[in-house]
Amino acid sequence: MLTEAFEESRDLRRLKSEYYGQLTGTLQWWRPAFEIFIAFRCVAIYAVMRDRPRFLAPFLQCRIVPIRIDHSASDKAPILLWPLPSNMFTGGELMQGRSAFFWKERISASWGAYFGTYEKYIAAACQLELLLEFNSYLGNSVNESELKKWLDANAGDLNFYYVPDLFSNSLELTVPMAERCYDVVAAQDKSSPSQYEIAPFLFAVAFGSKNLDQRQIIYGGFLDKTKAWQSQTMMQQFQRFPFMFTWQGRLGSFVKKYRDQLQKKP
Repeated sequence: MLTEAFEESRDLRRLKSEYYGQLTGTLQWWRPAFEIFIAFRCVAIYAVMRDRPRFLAPFLQCRIVPIRIDHSASDKAPILLWPLPSNMFTGGELMQGRSAFFWKERISASWGAYFGTYEKYIAAACQLELLLEFNSYLGNSVNESELKKWLDANAGDLNFYYVPDLFSNSLELTVPMAERCYDVVAAQDKSSPSQYEIAPFLFAVAFGSKNLDQRQIIYGGFLDKTKAWQSQTMMQQFQRFPFMFTWQGRLGSFVKKYRDQLQKKP
């Protein structure tokens, strides 16, 4: 139902007209799609909070064509990524992060009671962001010929590009999902899909033929690059000092293994 509603919002052409755009108090042309997108994210965040991956999987794997004012054709994108224009908000509304804005804009008033507190909501939202970024990382950043060939053949029309909403909170909030993703990676075989992937069998292709040491190095690289991206984004774009956080325990050991492997390369 949400997918159909999002697709229908693409045809609200009257809202896109120049005449209505000049009137005060009119509904922005992207607003219906934005409200539907918030609903998608809300249900997915709730599934993460309740640790119900079987309900999360259909949302992760739902694909749509992003909405644009000029109806320009584009690749499909997972609905949980950003299927909307990038210039919708120009007044600093997203300075505290998209998840915080979604809470203030709609979720707290409409569905806040289901989360209990804002802190529980934002923790689950950060975990979802890490999961989405992990999928995006595998779809874009892993330089491996077998995986690239599989993506071209099975997800060639799917855009994995994503900028995670992980600059406003410490990555400490993402640790439960980071641990869970590693458990999935460590147990992944060649023939089974995962409930945590955007494209079915993405994890199987990326990890199914790897030994445990190789899986840990790949995963450690993801964790290390995510932390580096967060620190760089906070310093360069928001002029804020990075959080005092480092991956600990076995997650930290994977990061170390990844860094050690980099030093061995000529």
